[in-house]
Amino acid sequence: YERIVAVTNVKQQQEAFQDDLQTINQRARNGSLPINPVSGLTLVGKGDVCAYHVGGDWTYNEVYEYCSGLRERTRELIADRHAGEHQAASELAEEASSGVTNKLSIDGTRSPFPEEPTVDDSTSYCPFYAQSQADSAAEVQRVQAEDRLLTPERLVQTAIDAGTCPHTSMRSLLDDVEIVIGNYQHVFSPQTVQMFSHPIIDDKTFLIVDEAHGLVTDLRDQFSYSIEKWELTNAIEELDHVRATISTGTTEGDLIEKVCRQQGYDTGDIDALFELLTEAQEFVDELIQSASADDFSSGPSPRTPLRDPEEPQPDEFTEWAAEYHPGVLES
Repeated sequence: YERIVAVTNVKQQQEAFQDDLQTINQRARNGSLPINPVSGLTLVGKGDVCAYHVGGDWTYNEVYEYCSGLRERTRELIADRHAGEHQAASELAEEASSGVTNKLSIDGTRSPFPEEPTVDDSTSYCPFYAQSQADSAAEVQRVQAEDRLLTPERLVQTAIDAGTCPHTSMRSLLDDVEIVIGNYQHVFSPQTVQMFSHPIIDDKTFLIVDEAHGLVTDLRDQFSYSIEKWELTNAIEELDHVRATISTGTTEGDLIEKVCRQQGYDTGDIDALFELLTEAQEFVDELIQSASADDFSSGPSPRTPLRDPEEPQPDEFTEWAAEYHPGVLES
């Protein structure tokens, strides 16, 4: 094996793994263990290390809302410069730091860049991501080589000081460390594996699963979809308000319609979604009326499964959607 991957569903246990590795490395350095210090990296979500959340005003959810768009625009601006990728990225990062007075700071570590980028401007971009495309996280790699274990806190501090993206730096280090500490998602979520952790999912990895006796239950909860009836009702009411506002032809309505077009949707798409959710609400109401009391879980928010979780089969809602709205599952 080339590496060990230890995953847990409890954040405190991640920290315990870190403490154990630091103890091992300390004993290796003082000679009480006949090994060299071991390199390690703790994986966390993008929202846990984003500079604009850790040191700025973005909420955790806003990181995921804004990041993809800013990264995409950064890549477009790099390509538009018709220069080498590293040079163009370096120029963008340098421009973002030029003349900045209010620099983003985290626990005394100042970045070269402003406290917050604009997110509603076609020319806005993420300077941290631009810098990561210019230097490939060289400074973070140097610190990791010295510290051996790079915790999320140390990763953020180092990356911010270098003006590079902590999350991109985390990904660039993934291939080279001997111990990786993560959560279940990094191994068992198809989307996370495909987008992030696939380099460590192979036969060269020795996997340790903490609390493995509860793995099936935890994964079932993580990969199951649920919705509260009130959420469906609220979504329908909000869509109805959007449709009504657009139909008024006022400035507010025109603005909403413009934003929808920018996202690739038109009023026909809004009407179609409103119709789908309305019919879905009717389906859920019929399901509730036909169910018996024994079908619902106890507690302040009773729930009922749409299929037997022990049997691999399509659930009732999926079958309904496939029958009445062909193609909705692919859209």
